[in-house]
Amino acid sequence: RIVLQFLINTCVLSLGGGLAGLLVGVTIPVVITFLTGMPTVIRAYSMFLAFGITFEIPIAVMLLHRMGVISREQMIAARPYVIVAAFVIAAVVTPPDVLSQILLALPMIFLYETGIWISKLTGQRRKENDKE
Repeated sequence: RIVLQFLINTCVLSLGGGLAGLLVGVTIPVVITFLTGMPTVIRAYSMFLAFGITFEIPIAVMLLHRMGVISREQMIAARPYVIVAAFVIAAVVTPPDVLSQILLALPMIFLYETGIWISKLTGQRRKENDKE
């Protein structure tokens, strides 16, 4: 049952992220003006892929927490490094303009925080189940 929930959430988040990537990579005129000469199809695919992977962050954070690889406190302590890493990854993946980098980095940071929040909720539920 848990595996099915993860599969469904993974597919939905990946598709949602990919659609957001298409929106950012194709329809925002500012991003289009700063193209590096890549054909539109390649740019659209790369943005679809980048945002699709980005939207998987809460699933990855929650899985790492549930497997006991990392604690919530460690995730909170790593927050500054995650913020820097988000902007570095966004700088590498997106076209060379600041707006598209910010439009990819901010969701990464928000989704990391969402993953921490979800791991807190699942940790509280697990503690309640253990008490019963």
